[in-house]
Amino acid sequence: MNGDLIRSICWKISDFVATRGRNDQYGIFQQSLVNRADLHRVMNEYPATFVSPPKTAYSDLEVTEENDGTWSVEVPLWSKEEGASDLCLMLTFAQEGDDIRVSLDDCYVP
Repeated sequence: MNGDLIRSICWKISDFVATRGRNDQYGIFQQSLVNRADLHRVMNEYPATFVSPPKTAYSDLEVTEENDGTWSVEVPLWSKEEGASDLCLMLTFAQEGDDIRVSLDDCYVP
């Protein structure tokens, strides 16, 4: 798996979160360290209107390969008010055969 593929998936996830509304986004993750109630609370308490990011929003996103063969990425959500917002998703990517698994590890303001 390469960084460009991960960045593309990050854009799709951010777009999905923004366009599906604050209450629909949880089901896109195969696994999560964040429970549904906490994710909804954080998203609903954040004072912004989330929008689809520009296509180039994540072209410089830092992708870190971990010792266990997974990749970690901190993905800022995009808002109408801020552009790249302070609220981020911490995602972990793992390749299992031909499949790519995405885990939501956190949703937070760093």
